[in-house]
Order: sequence, then structure tokens, then C-alpha cells
Amino acid sequence: MQRIFWTYLFCTSCNKDTLHSLKYVIGILKSVQCEECKTRYQLPREKLIKFYGEEALIRILTKPYRLGAQMKRAPNTFFFSLPTRLISKPFRVAHEIKEILDR
Repeated sequence: MQRIFWTYLFCTSCNKDTLHSLKYVIGILKSVQCEECKTRYQLPREKLIKFYGEEALIRILTKPYRLGAQMKRAPNTFFFSLPTRLISKPFRVAHEIKEILDR
């Protein structure tokens, strides 16, 4: 999921503190853009892919624990939502990868 935050940073093009938008995709900083002069700095695609791969590995390794905890917390909800989650997961992962790779 893509999130955008705003903060004041020093812009090297404007040579002053200006409002900047920070775009995060799945918790990874993808780009920073000055809202005054529109200068944009973006993390190289190779780095985004590397960071996403590391994040995906952590999510895969912790999934059994997270599923077990959810099953104990709310078994009815867990078992009811499981078929839908199993079907939609490949599409959600594909959407994440598309967000990472989009310029």
C-alpha cells in the first residue's frame, strides 16, 4: 500500500526549507519531492527491489506465528476469512510488486 507524508526539508534546488512529499510503498521510502520546485529524488529501482525482497522474506518467515496468533484470538473470523485470503493473496502480492516497480 502506498502512503504519502508531508514534511519540511531543506531543498537543494530552492536553497531553503520547503514542504516535501515523502512517498512510501510497503514501508519503504520510494521518493521525496519538493512541493515548491517539484524536484524529485527517487530510490533506484534495484534498491527498492532489494528492500522489498528482504521485507517479503521476513513476512514469509513470520507468517506461521502471525496466523497462529490470529487463530487463537478469533478462531471464527480466522476460519471464515481463510478461503478469501488464500485466493486474494497472489493478487495482493502482485499489486505490491507493481507499486514497487512503477515509476
